Amino acid sequence: RDGNGIQAYADMNGFILGVHHCNNGIGAAVPQIEGINKTCPIRLVHTNYDTESSQTVALDTFSRSFLENPDQPPSAVFGAWRSAVSVPLAILTGVLGIPQFSPLSTSTELDDKVQYPLFSRLIPSDAGTASLSLSILRQFHTQ
Repeated sequence: RDGNGIQAYADMNGFILGVHHCNNGIGAAVPQIEGINKTCPIRLVHTNYDTESSQTVALDTFSRSFLENPDQPPSAVFGAWRSAVSVPLAILTGVLGIPQFSPLSTSTELDDKVQYPLFSRLIPSDAGTASLSLSILRQFHTQ
């Protein structure tokens, strides 16, 4: 819906495949997890929700899911992709004590560990990207 729908579905399929590999000890992509299912009793379970790149949809969907299953809250939330959606969701998950991991949210606002204590990202924030870009430009300038 936001122009990246196909990529979002591809990313989600990759995540689901990763869960499958972890649960079954398949080390094809990450050799370190080969056979982990024989030594670790923990199994990952996932539920997918489409936030439609909307803060309202994300909060409504997560809240309804949480309220419908109060005895089985999620151990963690993977997503959202957009910072605009991750910000309010990170407040809610933080209040509930649930870690949130985002693969693509880069807003520096999410660097505030007081406001977003359980938020983590899988890529650098915009500040990290800007710092790296500046370093690369300096390197080319000195050559």
